[in-house]
Amino acid sequence: MNLTRKAIHSKVWFIMGNKIGAVIRAKRVELSYTQEELAALVGVTPSTIGQIERGDIYPKFETLEKLTLTLAIDANAYFYDSNYDNNEAGEYARILEQMPPYKRKIAQGIIKQIYKDED
Repeated sequence: MNLTRKAIHSKVWFIMGNKIGAVIRAKRVELSYTQEELAALVGVTPSTIGQIERGDIYPKFETLEKLTLTLAIDANAYFYDSNYDNNEAGEYARILEQMPPYKRKIAQGIIKQIYKDED
């Protein structure tokens, strides 16, 4: 199947729009905001919030930035499965990120050695 560049672009934006909308909706509901309240906070209409959440439209960058900041969303959530944040590997990744660089290098060396020893 030979997809045109435009078709590929449309497909990517469709997938991203749905993912972004789902993340925004989940966080809005978690924080108990109505679409109307969130819209007022970020300066758009409630209809726009609904369209973004459904993936009908992709938000402008400025709107996405306001939504991300207002809802305190980790931007990684738009690209990665949320299970990453809730599993053991995610916890280890957070620990490594908080370490000073020299300790992180030591920890990574230990992990690599353990992995190598299992082969």
